[in-house]
Amino acid sequence: MCIDWSVWLNWCRSREAQSGQFGTFDRQVWIVDNCRLLSKKAEPGYSTQGQILRLLRWLRRIIVIALSLVGMYGVMGFVLHKIKTTEEPKPDALQSFPSPDGRYRAELLTWAGGGGISPYCHQALLVVPASVDAGQASPASKYGVYSGECDDFADHGFSPKIAWMSSNALRVSFSINSTAALPATVRLRKIDATGTVRVEFDARE
Repeated sequence: MCIDWSVWLNWCRSREAQSGQFGTFDRQVWIVDNCRLLSKKAEPGYSTQGQILRLLRWLRRIIVIALSLVGMYGVMGFVLHKIKTTEEPKPDALQSFPSPDGRYRAELLTWAGGGGISPYCHQALLVVPASVDAGQASPASKYGVYSGECDDFADHGFSPKIAWMSSNALRVSFSINSTAALPATVRLRKIDATGTVRVEFDARE
């Protein structure tokens, strides 16, 4: 009958741990060979090797914790960046064009900046009821009828040109002069959010 000495070794180690006396089995090298339990003196450097292994385990734990903290920092930075980018910046310029009867306003918003390294200029036209405050309207809201990059006409006139044809008809002339060099994206809507004001567009150089 072969005795499973490994069970006995595990039991001894657990008893040693419970009593708080460590080192008995560290000073001995136990070998199970052909159903016999053998013991020999630990070879020189055996305890040092154990210390190195424990040190490596601690280093691995520290590395895992450090990588976890770096990952959490990256996620938090990404979330904060998304929150900042989703917040709509205030326009750099605003022009208001009231309708003849005063019931609506066409508001042209302009964002420009970036300096000489990465300049940008974007415009949006909103048609809002007179009762709506200018701060409540935004290009992403339902009031937008036109948006595109800033441009000038061939005669160096300002684009777009906004003119009320009547109390419920708005004419918007915008330049396509810059499309001779690069394509441009323009968003148009021919009727406002209330369904009352119709917008006519005129694209020209």
